[in-house]
Amino acid sequence: MDTAEPLTSLTMSAMALSKVFKDNTGKITSLDFDSSGEYLLTSSEDESVRIYDVKQGKPTKTVYSKKYGCSLAMFTHRHTTLLHSSTKEDDTIRYLSLHDNKYIRYFKGHKNRVVSMEMCPSDDGFISGAVNDSVRLWDLRSANCHGCVNIVGNPVVAYDQSGSVFAVSLDWKRGIYLYDAKQYENGPFITFHVFDENLGNVIPEIVGLEFSNNGDLLLVSTNVNAIYVLDSFEGKLKFKLTGHSNPDRLPLKAIFTPDCQFVMCGSSTGGIHVWCANTGRDVGCLDGHIDVPELIKFNPKYLMFASVDSSLGFWTPPPQ
Repeated sequence: MDTAEPLTSLTMSAMALSKVFKDNTGKITSLDFDSSGEYLLTSSEDESVRIYDVKQGKPTKTVYSKKYGCSLAMFTHRHTTLLHSSTKEDDTIRYLSLHDNKYIRYFKGHKNRVVSMEMCPSDDGFISGAVNDSVRLWDLRSANCHGCVNIVGNPVVAYDQSGSVFAVSLDWKRGIYLYDAKQYENGPFITFHVFDENLGNVIPEIVGLEFSNNGDLLLVSTNVNAIYVLDSFEGKLKFKLTGHSNPDRLPLKAIFTPDCQFVMCGSSTGGIHVWCANTGRDVGCLDGHIDVPELIKFNPKYLMFASVDSSLGFWTPPPQ
């Protein structure tokens, strides 16, 4: 894993499964690298959070949340602490220290299942969204919610690279709302709609939003055979990415690579499709999964990425 090697179409098409972990007894529900790229976490339907050392390629810690359940999990800006949503008892978000396996803080306020969370890239804030309830703004240093937008729908949330703007989608027809994080109470400052006349009577569900690291693009994942790349300033459609298979309308979430050069997404066939983010050109498909890789995450520092179904896979280029 070389941090200096640039990503090219040749490099991307040569990526292959180098290690597979079958530690979970249930489907993996979230996947996250810490900011250093040296640690990765997964959460699973078996109510576990597992930490992996990326460089050594081995698991280092497992924490169970049998009392509260665990659906979504993500690192804070340190690899020793994480946030996870709850599936039992209540809908509280819990702030966990991995050093001593103790909860630092509880974030209470949601009255329904939390389905989307993201850390702010610029400070200790984070955002969360719960079904038919609210989108809430938090700070790790306080248990009190410092911002709330009441919603009806199935929210997907995302921060831009500066942390000054956040996006919320509720459903396909209502589009994607962009808010100023400091003036969210004024409502969205712009709303994007994706118009696709080729969908016919099919109404997609938006299952993922992601801003590119350079701030220029917004990636919209759906539960049909289409991914949309929008201009993040005006919402203009730049590309519609197709080629991956999703007949069962699974929540396949696409991602940008950290250098903003490529888009990646899993497929119901088990492959991972790659497109050029600047042209929409199909780069190829990486095979290796037995089941469907619904989640993919590219390492922010090292030349590797991870994908999950009920197992976890590490993908690296072939040895020189």
